[in-house]
Amino acid sequence: YIDTLNIDLVATTLDFKYGNNFSCETNNKNISCGFEDTKFIVKENKNNLLTSDESELVVTVPDKEYNSIIFDTGAGKITVDTMKTQKLDFDLGAGIITINDLNAFNSAKINTGAGKTLIQNGNISNLDLDMGVGEVIVNTILTGNNKLDAGIGSLKINLMDSLNNYTFNISKGLGAITLNGSQSSDNQIIGTGNNTISVEGGIGSINIVTK
Repeated sequence: YIDTLNIDLVATTLDFKYGNNFSCETNNKNISCGFEDTKFIVKENKNNLLTSDESELVVTVPDKEYNSIIFDTGAGKITVDTMKTQKLDFDLGAGIITINDLNAFNSAKINTGAGKTLIQNGNISNLDLDMGVGEVIVNTILTGNNKLDAGIGSLKINLMDSLNNYTFNISKGLGAITLNGSQSSDNQIIGTGNNTISVEGGIGSINIVTK
């Protein structure tokens, strides 16, 4: 019974999708796929000579909710159709990452690097987002205790939910933090909702919009 997905890449273009079985298709002989206990593991050897444009990988997994999904990606372009998991752990490098539908029911830890990350639609509990120098756009519902830590780049969160459901704790850096178009000041608490969002500003801009 496979309940964990572990994908560890160096510089590969990845297309991740749900299907009927576990499968990997790749032109890169340095990528191995296999099973270990309850895990499906996809790993790219560090000695890869192909560039991320040349190295291509399609990973298909059965359509179900997983206990844990772990991604560690390097410089490639990553496209994810849909994902359902209790725990999510994303360490994203310098690529362009597009996720159409992301469901993390227990916790989600997302570290982004120098690329662009776009989550089109999400339902995420206890998000810990730590961004680097790139651009991050997230359209989601957030529940539980969430932490947004901005770096040098641009972070935009479109919450598909009412402001009444959230309490924001704002800690400002050099960059601007706006909530529904209004500039937030340092050490500001906004709202009284059950779900908390701690916002730690960096040099870049943070823009949050609620429904």
